[in-house]
Amino acid sequence: MDSSIVSSWIDHDFKVCYQLMQTNDFALFDRWTRNWSDLMEFEVVPVRSSAEAVSNYCPRKRVTRLKGYQVEKVPAGFNDLTV
Repeated sequence: MDSSIVSSWIDHDFKVCYQLMQTNDFALFDRWTRNWSDLMEFEVVPVRSSAEAVSNYCPRKRVTRLKGYQVEKVPAGFNDLTV
């Protein structure tokens, strides 16, 4: 897989652009930022989805009741949710 832009956001003052990109090869990000470095500055921050973070943090499944609905994969250490 090459690198690809998943989504992009621009602040209200048109000064900062945030891009969510993905790749299997981090070296492609280095090449991409070097190719554009004469026009802009970059900060690359590795991220993961919320679902990936929860599944990595809490690999075992725990079920909590929330107004009759079942919420799965609540991280260990969190109190049962009551609303």
